[in-house]
Amino acid sequence: MAIPVLSPITSIHSIPIGTAWYFQPALAPGSSAATSWAATGLPPGLTLNTSTGLVSGVANGEGVFNVRLQASNGSGASAWLVFPMGVRATGQESGAAKRVNINLQTGAVYSPDNNTMFRVKSGDLMPVAVGFEDEGKLLDIPMLSLINFSLKEADDEPVMPLNDGLFQKIGAGVYTRYVTFLDLRGQALRYALENWENPKGTNFVGLAEVEWVWFETRPGFPAPQMVTRTSNNFPLATFRELRP
Repeated sequence: MAIPVLSPITSIHSIPIGTAWYFQPALAPGSSAATSWAATGLPPGLTLNTSTGLVSGVANGEGVFNVRLQASNGSGASAWLVFPMGVRATGQESGAAKRVNINLQTGAVYSPDNNTMFRVKSGDLMPVAVGFEDEGKLLDIPMLSLINFSLKEADDEPVMPLNDGLFQKIGAGVYTRYVTFLDLRGQALRYALENWENPKGTNFVGLAEVEWVWFETRPGFPAPQMVTRTSNNFPLATFRELRP
């Protein structure tokens, strides 16, 4: 039996402070199995399961930490794998971003915090932390490419894009979320609101939708194939509170 070989890790960043988190290191393809693991330099609050290699816990110290990871078996130990782990304040995600869950079985979109009121102004970029849920747990979707939010004033009206599709992955495993920014700098929402008579207190309930794009490997195809899916339509009420 050969010694284990660890799969490369460039970095792990944006672990939310004060939030349960876990990460399972992987062995390189074809590597011999590992029977024990070791790590140094983990952020405060995170621990290593020396039997499985699982890193888990609640990080309680903000900063960037240089972590060393090693896997061993009866033939010896792997080379140390060194990579940085960054822990950030929760305000960058759960405090500032509105959490939105998408049920992958039904396509339903909902707020897990029962808080659906967003207060923003023209010109804002509003962060939204999207979670993809299946059987009550969030999933990490491999090779996720785009997350697109769109809105239309009525069913037969053209779609108004609300973001550029780009996102930042936050967390891992059942704590994975994808933060994207709804862009209120464009003219589409303003034009839609101006279709209504009263310039103060104007509101309308539009139809919103989320589309996500990912790539997956399929038998018989030499390269990963692009897959697109959309959520169910859900109502998005927009109110304009102009000062006199």
